[in-house]
Amino acid sequence: SHWIKGFFSIRGTVIRAAGGVFAVVMLIGGTCGATDRTTSAEEIRRLIETGRWPQAEAEARTLIETELAASGPDSRPAADARDLLVAALIANGRVFEPRTRELADSAVVLREKLDGADSLIVTESLLNLGKVFKENRQLEEAEEVLQRALTIRVRELGPDHLEIARVLNELGSVAYRGRSPDLAEMRYGQALAMLEFAVGGEHPEAAVSLTGLFASEMARRQLADAERFQLRALDIRRRTLGPGHPLTAESMRALAVLWRSMGMDRQAEAQLRQAVDITEEALGPKHPRTGNSLNTLAIQVREEGRYSEARGLFERALEAFDTSLD
Repeated sequence: SHWIKGFFSIRGTVIRAAGGVFAVVMLIGGTCGATDRTTSAEEIRRLIETGRWPQAEAEARTLIETELAASGPDSRPAADARDLLVAALIANGRVFEPRTRELADSAVVLREKLDGADSLIVTESLLNLGKVFKENRQLEEAEEVLQRALTIRVRELGPDHLEIARVLNELGSVAYRGRSPDLAEMRYGQALAMLEFAVGGEHPEAAVSLTGLFASEMARRQLADAERFQLRALDIRRRTLGPGHPLTAESMRALAVLWRSMGMDRQAEAQLRQAVDITEEALGPKHPRTGNSLNTLAIQVREEGRYSEARGLFERALEAFDTSLD
């Protein structure tokens, strides 16, 4: 594709793909309090990475209470814990709650106070805030915050560092939601090319890029290209995250939607049922992602004329949405 090249231009900054090991980790340094609490912070990060988001949120809430009591509200351990809590809330589907926006805003303010507005460590807080803005359709605010994070990371880490790919993927999502598919494709493509050059694309963040490209091709009705992107994303997630990860189930659900549009109803339904099982096992029956999977399956079943079964699935989906995250 036209965007897989050695050099990329991002708002006048040349980004060159280069080798190196890329691990998507938080840049906040993991300095939460004493040794026992540092271990808790590491465990929370691991819970987020492995898709155990309800548990991650619960542990993050406990951690921030501990740090506020032990170190005070304006301490670096408290700032680290705040970033972790915001990340857990976003992952666990609480991104639309006003409290999440308040925490994300306050995390940026505290980081700026402690380390300066242009410090590298503030970029993780900015990335979280950008995600909150994006999911709440505040796209101009999301673009501004994420571009700021990108500028700092390019300056502090160098144009070759693949932590930049995380920001590019979020910027791609902002462009897609703003109905700028060409810009979205460019940003996702830049991120993917960086990952392919460094690690052969064998990383969960590459699946994010591929899923973004899948969405762009679906919007253009280029179904064969969309299928190719999502099949690869699913393969990466199965191998890097595991077959039982909720993001693996999300790729399965997306692929099933595509197959249904291609008339492959039997394959689509089988895929959707697997996605529901994985999501329920990972997150429980009372979670918005479980509700999404059930709702998609219900639509599939209804379109096949099995109205009684569809009604039962819709009711389960509504129950998941109504009681999730209480």
